[in-house]
Amino acid sequence: MHPLDGIWAKIQRADEHIKNLNAEINALIGSDAYRLVGEPDTDPRQCIVRAVGPEPPLRLSVIVGEIVHQLRSSLDHLVCQLVRENKKSVNRAHQFPICDTPKEFEAACNRGRIKGISGSARSLIEARQPYRQSEDIKRNFLYVLREIDDADKHRLLTLVIATTNSFQLGIGGGEPTAGKKGDPINIVGASPPTSPPQRPTEQGTEVLRLYFGEPEPDVKVAGKAVVEIMFGDLGPMTEQPVIYVVQQLRDKTVRLLDAFRGEFAP
Repeated sequence: MHPLDGIWAKIQRADEHIKNLNAEINALIGSDAYRLVGEPDTDPRQCIVRAVGPEPPLRLSVIVGEIVHQLRSSLDHLVCQLVRENKKSVNRAHQFPICDTPKEFEAACNRGRIKGISGSARSLIEARQPYRQSEDIKRNFLYVLREIDDADKHRLLTLVIATTNSFQLGIGGGEPTAGKKGDPINIVGASPPTSPPQRPTEQGTEVLRLYFGEPEPDVKVAGKAVVEIMFGDLGPMTEQPVIYVVQQLRDKTVRLLDAFRGEFAP
């Protein structure tokens, strides 16, 4: 068995979770659970459009946590395998350090986080630390992976349903009088979509206003809310689509692992 086989098994498990998460999210947002409902404002020349729907099921938060755990622990397994490949002994202090400053990295090394790995492996790990990247440190994938994993250890990850800037609306008027067709509704404008994205609730959350050329007290507005599942209350990942984030974390973790193949005998 190759030293990395167990690590790739963890990546495969993360892939299974991502596939299942994607299927569950698509089924949820493709259902009729999230809808748009219009109601006349106090000004009959306006109509308030609200997004109505439940919060995402807690099960999705659990699946996201499991994905992130498999990715984060695969890096810790990598360090342990690097120690063994260098004919040294593994202990409980070993783990893949993720540090925001050079000082933090040195402190991690002094605590034995990568004790016993080769010099070339240490250089590879140090070169990939968040502080060594040109991007905003809080956008670095290792920083994000650490933050989500740490959050999941202490609380259930907060996921939210949020509206997009797409709307599927059906608009009609009241019943026409006998022998006379109803006049077409004269829509003269609409408010810009609310920003940041709004979260549907059971009571309804305003996402749009329609403006009419004349009073339309009997207007009927209904439609499907186009929504995404996003992270809520998670630093720079707040309001970022969940599937996009976890897939990016997975792909970048795999690329990092690939960079260490040369550290192991064929």
